[in-house]
Amino acid sequence: MKASNNLGNKESGSMNSPISEISQELLSYILDIVRNEFEGDTDEDREKRLKVVTVASHVSSFWRFVVLDHPLWWTELTIFPTWNLAAIDVHLKQSQQCLLDLRISRTIPFYRRLLCYTTPLPPSEKDCLDLLELIFPHLHRCRVLQIDGIFKHGTKALFKYLERLFNTPLPDLDRLTLDVWLDKHRLHFDGGRKLLFTSAPLLRDLRLLGVEMKYISLPSTSLTSLHLSRGSHPAIISYVELAKELEACENLAELAIYNDVLDMLELYPRHPTCRIPSLKTLLLLGNMDMVSELLVTLDAPNLEELVIAPAAGRQDLELYQNMKDGSAVVKPHFPSLRWLTVAPLGPEEFAEVMENASAAFPLIEHLTIANTYLEEFCDAFTSNMFFTKLVDLALTDVDQTFADAILAVGKYRLENRVPLKNLILDSHSFKILSKHPSLLEEPYFKLKEGNLWEARRRTLLNNEVKDLYTGPPF
Repeated sequence: MKASNNLGNKESGSMNSPISEISQELLSYILDIVRNEFEGDTDEDREKRLKVVTVASHVSSFWRFVVLDHPLWWTELTIFPTWNLAAIDVHLKQSQQCLLDLRISRTIPFYRRLLCYTTPLPPSEKDCLDLLELIFPHLHRCRVLQIDGIFKHGTKALFKYLERLFNTPLPDLDRLTLDVWLDKHRLHFDGGRKLLFTSAPLLRDLRLLGVEMKYISLPSTSLTSLHLSRGSHPAIISYVELAKELEACENLAELAIYNDVLDMLELYPRHPTCRIPSLKTLLLLGNMDMVSELLVTLDAPNLEELVIAPAAGRQDLELYQNMKDGSAVVKPHFPSLRWLTVAPLGPEEFAEVMENASAAFPLIEHLTIANTYLEEFCDAFTSNMFFTKLVDLALTDVDQTFADAILAVGKYRLENRVPLKNLILDSHSFKILSKHPSLLEEPYFKLKEGNLWEARRRTLLNNEVKDLYTGPPF
């Protein structure tokens, strides 16, 4: 649909700025560029993209016409208290029949809490029912769907919508994040074990918070990424039940476990194996006390990348290392593992983490350290030959005080005939250290720019909290 010449001429006559002569196509292109400046996947980035559109719509009637004639700009919608049903309705209608990125939460986003926005009261059951009634006709268009805490408390009337959700055709759903109390749902609705979203054939990325495996079955063919965490309901997942589901997932490439959501003690002292040949990436995040026990049970011969953040040191890897190197040989020793990311819990744990990780995973070629402590980093890597296969070392949030330590590490490895090829720094650190006189010649390695930890962190749950997985500040 094109803006009429009459509308354009009228705007031109009433505005002296050359911007009034801009064509619809060029204006759309410019606004696209501005929106894409906020390319992240956080609530704040999504709100900024929407703000570009809403502000532009108030410039003139012509601009408003262009904005409203671009349904793709209205496909992202984040709903939190206190929500405005009329505004939500308009937003959904403006998206026409385009696929939706829809997120609903009972609480306000983290960044708004940091900005000291007034915290609204939690929505009532009626508020939730009215919202669900409004959005349900549009759910079939969802490409991304996130529901946090809406199905936490309530009567059968509320959980009836959750029952409907499990049976709603979602033909284009790619990612689902669900924080619900399914035991409350089962108080109202009987039924046996069922496949989660039987009519979501393209569901690839599933993130479950507070959901126990006894209530659901995972999509066995389409699922490639699974994230499991505690949510508003502090449920514990039986590892025995989870292992059965994981082994049935033919194409699962990424598994993320958060915050002691697994009950590993039910296995003690046995360590039965869970085989996942398709698994490429394993992420162990947050308050995860039984890292070693989980590693012992996983048989993932094609695992390429492991992330432990934060890493507590010996307790995280000791059992795995002992069984791998001792008489009780661990068969799943991850022969393909080459990428390791660790975030030592604090300076006291730094050397211990490096020592144990190097011993447990000797084939690592690419190491990312998400939080680095100057003295501990220098001491650990200039007095011990950790990771003898190491090619790339990536550091985050370092400044000019690290220059001499970085050079010392490079020199030490070169003298011991296991040199680094690349020293990779995040953009901010690279901007500082690439101009440092002692690093200009790069005698021991190639200095490169790369935001490896930040790129990974942004794929995780609760990625608005930057330091959530790197331990307490020091």
